[in-house]
Amino acid sequence: MDEAGQATIPETAIPISLLKEGGCLVLAGDPRQLGPIINSPVAKQYGLDISLLERLIYLAGFLQKDVFQPDQENHSWGFQTFTSFLGDAFKNIFASSTSDVSVYQLLRNYRANPHIMHLYNKLFYESRLISLAHEVRVPVDRFATWSNLRRPGVPILFLNVNGKEEREWDSPSWFNSQEVTAVSQLISNLFANTDAVGAEIGVITPYRKQVQKLNNKLSSLRNENEEFSNIQVGTTEAFQGQEKNIIIISTVRSLRESVDTDIKFRIGFVSSPKRVNVAISRAKLLLIIVGDAMLLCSCDPLWQQLLILIEEMGAFRGPPLPRLTTNPLPHNIFNQIRQTQLGNEDDNNEDSYDTALEGSSGISEL
Repeated sequence: MDEAGQATIPETAIPISLLKEGGCLVLAGDPRQLGPIINSPVAKQYGLDISLLERLIYLAGFLQKDVFQPDQENHSWGFQTFTSFLGDAFKNIFASSTSDVSVYQLLRNYRANPHIMHLYNKLFYESRLISLAHEVRVPVDRFATWSNLRRPGVPILFLNVNGKEEREWDSPSWFNSQEVTAVSQLISNLFANTDAVGAEIGVITPYRKQVQKLNNKLSSLRNENEEFSNIQVGTTEAFQGQEKNIIIISTVRSLRESVDTDIKFRIGFVSSPKRVNVAISRAKLLLIIVGDAMLLCSCDPLWQQLLILIEEMGAFRGPPLPRLTTNPLPHNIFNQIRQTQLGNEDDNNEDSYDTALEGSSGISEL
């Protein structure tokens, strides 16, 4: 089953019901990215937003309870309770333990510029991924000389914008006009100074009203360049499973009080490691983030670490950042893997940026 990390357990149950006794079930997906999209609060309360893939990995002992759903009590179900929930047909497949569950992590990355890959590799994959895009002749340096970059050769840019988040009377969703302007100016500059075309640009933002405002702005610029009409703008959920040569992220938020609401209802980018992982890993050749750096740093250790990584790479445009007050990073998902079960120690956490780009090839059995 491909994309098993996005499937609900009932959706997964349909193909599994065709599996003969003694057969083999292979679930392929990434539990560190967005799971099933569930709108019902009751369904979420009972754990339907946790995929079978993620639950099996947790039950097999590779992920701790508080990694993905810190407020989700159903994540602590025992395996016996879990198989009872699935029904008798599944008991024959999974037996009564997870001793036959093998977990593998694919390590080779053939699509992204190594500087971009370094960000999500360090934050979410314990620096295990290996960049091999050059081996398949991906033009990883195509935008590395763009004049707007802070550091030539590093196709990453964080642009600090102290904007103002707003809402309209007929919608609860948020938008940020200053970020809309900044995004449109960045795209105009790309069209003027590189060979970029609209179809290879994606703009990601967590709020539907910002999606609407960005689409309206880009549509108004079609007379300047027809390529503006070919740019894809959408929420993080809309981009999962996709990739673009150029990704621009608009974070929108500028007020601490609003961020607290996002945290409570698990929307937006703050305190949502899966959503951040999806957003930054969509970029192949150029990653641009537009947002309020000080707000993001003050609200979320994950964003603090991400921005400090970008600053260390010489790709940050904004005021000096506050330094980390906690280490290791709470949201570093793979910090929660039980390394003692593997007979390995994590020796990558203190790597410098330059040495972290080095690695070995292979597929790792977790």
